[in-house]
Formats: sequence, C-alpha cells, structure tokens
Amino acid sequence: MHHEPELLKKLSGTHAPLFGGEYNSASSLFGSSKLRDGDDIPCTVCQSRRGVQKLMIPARVTCSKGWTKQYAGYLATTYYVHKASAEYICMDQNPTASHGGHHNYNGALPYPVSAVCGALPCPPYKSGDTISCVVCTK
Repeated sequence: MHHEPELLKKLSGTHAPLFGGEYNSASSLFGSSKLRDGDDIPCTVCQSRRGVQKLMIPARVTCSKGWTKQYAGYLATTYYVHKASAEYICMDQNPTASHGGHHNYNGALPYPVSAVCGALPCPPYKSGDTISCVVCTK
C-alpha cells in the first residue's frame, strides 16, 4: 500500500476489510528464523523505462529464453478453507518483512501450494510436492 494514499470520498454502507499480508508461522512457508509470526509482507514493484511484460510461471525456477528472471520462490495462496478471495502469487524464496506494523490480525495469510494428483498430472508431479515459481520480465 502506498505511504501517501490519495482517497476519494468515504462511502457509507457495508465494507469489506482490507488487511495487509502477514507471515504466519503456522504455514511455515519459508522456515526462516528472520521472520516472526505476524510480520508484514512487503509488495514487489518492478519499474521499467518502457513497456514491460511480466509473467509468473508456476512449477519453474528458470525463465524461458528471452525472458529475465526477477526472482524465484514458492507458489502461495490463501488456505482453502479460509473465507477470503484467493489469487496465486509467487513469494520470493528469500523473504523480508516490511516495517511499520506487527499486529497479527490473521487477515491475509499466504500458504504454500502443494500438488494434489487428479486433474494435475502425476507424474511428473507427486501429491504433496511444494510448488515453486518464478517471476520473469521481458
């Protein structure tokens, strides 16, 4: 979230809460001793002087020819029984925490994604495999 928000008028009625992302020790996403339960997850921003294409590739840690690797990590999303909107994101394998908050609201918690055989072909996958990912630009 921007440090200098520009907001329109406040609307009345029912609202959905907006929580920042937090690391959850229960998810053991990275097993990093640097992170504490409730540490805030920073956002990644890429800057380019011209148009750029960005691609997140699940189950890979290298980019295709002609693409530049920005980072590799683990595919993550909200836990399947949590009542939250879900999007698959690639979280850097070398995590850091953002500064400014440590409230542990348990609002937006990423969990590593693991393979489940069925619609996902096995082999090459095996049930329980933790899925990696890479973010590439061109």
